[in-house]
Amino acid sequence: MEKWKIIIVGIVCMLTFVVLNAQIADSSVYEDESITVSVLVDFGDGIVYWADAEITNNTAFNATENTCSYLGLELGCSWSEYGVWIYQIGDKSPIYPEYWHFLLWNNTMQDWEYASEGCGDYLLHDGEIIGWSCISDKPGWDYNPATWPGPKPVATPVTKYPWTSFRHDLYHTGCSEDFVVGNDVLWSYPTESWGISSTPAVADGRVFATAWNGFYCINEEDGSLIWENTDVKGQSSPALYNNHVIIGSTDGNLYCLEMVNGSELWNTTIAPDPGFTGISSSPVVHNDKVFIGTFNSTGGIGHLYCMNANDGTVIWKSSTESSVYFSSPAVSNGKVFIGTMGLYNSTTYSWSPPYGLYCFNETNGELLWEYSVDNSIGSSPTVFNNKVFFTCKNGGLYCLNENGGFVWEKNIGSSVSSPSICDNKIFVGSGSFGSAGKFYCFDENGNKLWEYEPNGPVQSSPVIANNKIYFATNTENGTIYCLGEDGNLIWEYIPTPNQYILSSPAVADGKLFIGSDNGYLYCFGDKDPVANFTYTPVNPKTNEEVMFNASLSSDTVGNIVNYTWDFGDDTIGYDEFVMHKYDYPDEYTVTLTVTDDEGTNDTYTVNIKIANTPPTVSISSPNEGGKVKGPVMITGTADDTDGSVEKVEIKIDDKEWVEVEGMSSWSYSWNTKKVSNGYHTISVRAYDGSDYSDMQSITVNVNNEKERGFIPGFEITILLFGSSAALLWTVIQKKKRR
Repeated sequence: MEKWKIIIVGIVCMLTFVVLNAQIADSSVYEDESITVSVLVDFGDGIVYWADAEITNNTAFNATENTCSYLGLELGCSWSEYGVWIYQIGDKSPIYPEYWHFLLWNNTMQDWEYASEGCGDYLLHDGEIIGWSCISDKPGWDYNPATWPGPKPVATPVTKYPWTSFRHDLYHTGCSEDFVVGNDVLWSYPTESWGISSTPAVADGRVFATAWNGFYCINEEDGSLIWENTDVKGQSSPALYNNHVIIGSTDGNLYCLEMVNGSELWNTTIAPDPGFTGISSSPVVHNDKVFIGTFNSTGGIGHLYCMNANDGTVIWKSSTESSVYFSSPAVSNGKVFIGTMGLYNSTTYSWSPPYGLYCFNETNGELLWEYSVDNSIGSSPTVFNNKVFFTCKNGGLYCLNENGGFVWEKNIGSSVSSPSICDNKIFVGSGSFGSAGKFYCFDENGNKLWEYEPNGPVQSSPVIANNKIYFATNTENGTIYCLGEDGNLIWEYIPTPNQYILSSPAVADGKLFIGSDNGYLYCFGDKDPVANFTYTPVNPKTNEEVMFNASLSSDTVGNIVNYTWDFGDDTIGYDEFVMHKYDYPDEYTVTLTVTDDEGTNDTYTVNIKIANTPPTVSISSPNEGGKVKGPVMITGTADDTDGSVEKVEIKIDDKEWVEVEGMSSWSYSWNTKKVSNGYHTISVRAYDGSDYSDMQSITVNVNNEKERGFIPGFEITILLFGSSAALLWTVIQKKKRR
């Protein structure tokens, strides 16, 4: 009995092994096959990360796990009978209705879609793109993935690190994961406005900017106009959200436009007495809520508004006790922070108290605290590590905790520049209109690390990207600056015509974007170097030295650091000037690739026809001018450097060409007795199947001696004489007989 039990257990184990192997074989998860996928992590606050994950187990969960490990982000997940649930990425553990959405990029539709499977079950293919976005779903969604309304990430494979609002993100860090390549002016778009004070937003290959005469959408690549909306104008910077543009205008309305064509979705009046300025604050958007401050041109109080991003209805509004001018709200940990400029006097164009920084509850608009100062706050607050940083026109750079408690203050001079924070360092400009200015770098505790003195007041807000700092000066020779992380000048640029620059820069797709009061919107980046070359001789032949000259190649600002030649015959060359020979006649494609010091390159291609080099031939014997007689053996040599000689031909004087014996060494027997004595020309030529060689000729003197005693025709003369004599003898004898 025990024996049968052992046999049965063995059979069950074998069957289990077979079934498991069959399931594994049937699965599309191949442990030994590696694929690479791109993964987006969008925290829903303007902060995004991308990573390329190389995985062998091709589930989306494995790619997510790999990405978080690479980026140094904590991954929190739980498993159940329904699969795996991602509840935390990095330090973001949202509370429902906000949660981490698993998304798929649709290459055909060029849009994000809600995944119909969990990340633990979804099997990836090489080159696929997935995303994680921490957001709340739009109200009314029925949880059908096919009808998911978003909000969808602004970040796409087209623009991986978009600039979505005035200060980049909800915290106003002004710090981008992107970088700027080069400092060439790639394009400048003329709005024909008397100024651009706003900061551009950039996403999906488009640049959005407000001017005083309209709102513009510009093609990022070439600077061409995609669309414009002349109903929206002023100095409010746009915010991009769920394929929409949200922007304040001089008429006191907040507008929502379609990103793709600029058509209006809704507008809501929030500043009923707009005066000349209208809305100068810039909106931010979080979880379908728009936050923006208002300016009261009549001298009354302003408000902080919270509005529904879908239809423009007001969710709540709270008094800020005076006008909000320039300051844009920052959002962090359920709180909204904004600064006030004071009460406006339209007669004297001045401001009066109260001035301060205000903190409101994000959900209901309740005032949580205010911090009063003795002058206007035109900057936007920046939130970092549970601290709030802002500048004031009284000269102070302030640091508060998120509960409104004072931490430290540094005197930097009057400022409306908003602080930027990157790598635990604070970057900010100072200077009032018409005065000198400075730019500062502090650590988080307020210790000054360095300062830089530009050519005027820094009233724009800086941008940090790839350890470089960008800002501009608001002076008549407004200048755009790029500094290194230690405060050294890397480059500067003065737009023409010269004008003031209040606009703050934006960085996306390796480019820098900024406006000027001259009405132009500028795009900086690295112009590709231009490859070009010439060659001599212009009609080269095989085995002939060809000089390739790349001195016509150029780079506008940088330097070309590498020249690489592909001569089209499986050989490569380097350097600006190179010599090259071709072994065989043909048409060759020569490609020059030049690379500049920013790593960008350009190629230039020319088809070069290399002609056949004809063979050569020579006569070795007889010598030029020599005397010959009788049978003469004419000899010589022939050669073809790029092929072989097919035949050698000879002719005497103007007779027909005849083929000789041999090729590389050839000979021809000539019976000189068949020609008259005197000078004769011997000519030879060689043929390689394509071309004849140059003809080589010599002149020889034929001198055949006459035979001794011999007179030509003597035999005939004797014969005729003998015949005549015999005939005469016969006639005489006949006469004698008669």
